[in-house]
Order: sequence, then structure tokens, then C-alpha cells
Amino acid sequence: RRRRLPQVTSVWFARPGGITPLCLPQVLEEMRADGDILLKSELIVPTAGGLYQLVKRVSQMAISRRPIVQEDILVFRSLVEERFEDIATQLRGSHWTSTCVITTTKFNSFFYGREDAHAALCYLTQRGKARYLAIRKEDPVEVHDFLFHFLWLCFSEFPHVLILKLGG
Repeated sequence: RRRRLPQVTSVWFARPGGITPLCLPQVLEEMRADGDILLKSELIVPTAGGLYQLVKRVSQMAISRRPIVQEDILVFRSLVEERFEDIATQLRGSHWTSTCVITTTKFNSFFYGREDAHAALCYLTQRGKARYLAIRKEDPVEVHDFLFHFLWLCFSEFPHVLILKLGG
């Protein structure tokens, strides 16, 4: 799940005496440096075009990390990956390949809210475990084999689908 910094400090570390460890910001920064926490604003938006995604990746490599501020949405990598494994386990029962095509609505149903689902999709796309596809009805599509035919059927009924890699 994703959390804002004030939620982390006030809810997760609420104690009977109301004491929050003074080192919490440093702990969060250390977790971020280790890659355990990501900022949602730094994730690549899967619905954006390829050029935007390329520019975003290059700019992230060139710019040093800014400190976490209270408005940031924190994405906990281990929680997203855990949730993805749960989803993959559920989907493996009904799919015989390591790739699964599902609608965005179905993907969103696995999460508590659309924001959580979007943060997870951004992370999974960036890691290469998910791919967002959209098609407009006026776009011409050529059908070459069964998989493309299957995708075309999905697109004509549901214009936004996700392809998830269920295997390792």
C-alpha cells in the first residue's frame, strides 16, 4: 500500500504515550536509499507515451534524489511485490501461460482503491512485470495469430487492458 509521510508518522508509530521516534525520517530515507521505499512521483506512469517514459528515466538518472517531504506518497516495494504475488497466484489457476491479459477494472479490484492500484501498476510497469495497453476504436489493428486475435477481442470489449507476467 502507499502512504503519505504524515500517515506513517502518526498512525504506524502511534503509541500510548503519543511518542514517535525522532529518527523516523532518517529510517525512511535509509529505506529509500536501499530501494525499499519509492516515491510515487518518481515512478513512470504506464499510461504515458513512450517518449515521456524515456525522458522520465533519463531525468531520474541525471538528477540526485531529493529528500522525502510530507506531501510525498510512499510506495513500499515489498508490499507491492507481495500483493502482486497474491494476484499472480489467483490468476495462475485460470491461465495456462506465464502471461495473462486482464482488464484495468479487474486489476483495480485486487486493491483497496484506485490510487493503490495505480501506484502498484506504475511500480510493476517500471519493473517489467506489467504492461499497460490501450486502443482506440478508430485505430487500425492487423490480426496475425491467435494471441493478437485474442487481444483484439479484449480491446473491442475493454479498451484498456494489462498484460501481467505471472512467472518469475
